Amino acid sequence: MFFVFVANIARPEANVTGVANMAGDITSKRIALLKEVVPSARRFALLTHPDEPIVALQMQDIERSAPALGIEYRAFPMRTAEDLQRNLQLAVEWNAQAVVRLAGQGFALGSETGRLATERGLPSMLLQKRDVEAGGLMSYFADHRELWRRIAAHVDRLLKGASPRELPFEQPTRFELFVNLKTARALGITISPLLIARADEVIE
Repeated sequence: MFFVFVANIARPEANVTGVANMAGDITSKRIALLKEVVPSARRFALLTHPDEPIVALQMQDIERSAPALGIEYRAFPMRTAEDLQRNLQLAVEWNAQAVVRLAGQGFALGSETGRLATERGLPSMLLQKRDVEAGGLMSYFADHRELWRRIAAHVDRLLKGASPRELPFEQPTRFELFVNLKTARALGITISPLLIARADEVIE
């Protein structure tokens, strides 16, 4: 799950600290990467969890960047696998040209999202490597292993007596890009050698 507890991660001020995944700040980057792969795409279906506070921050980032990216977007809220099926069909009826899963509680459905989006001919931007391995086109997000290590270091400092309000939220320094070339071929998409070179892993 993803939670929002403070307004300023550098100075939490409240009696809370933690690790920020920067989901809100990199959403436009995720869309730009997908647009780089599918430059003709203009209509982006955003799969969101309606009860997730972090969704609002991601939507704000998209709203700011949409004009420069030259895209239209529509949010499709979902909580369950049934919602996923229904909303992907609604996205197709809306003539969506690409799918982006936003960070939030629905991340558990990421693998199904990639597989079902590809079956419907929709390029997808997902959140984890396993989503791409399951048949999605690509993912870009903070390195989860780095986040777990940062959490462990934070807990260690707290156990040694540090005050939570004195510890800024840790921010990720590493982001991972995964690309599925098999899916790209199935969708009739050519991935540029430059993007392949930038990927942390290319799935054949």
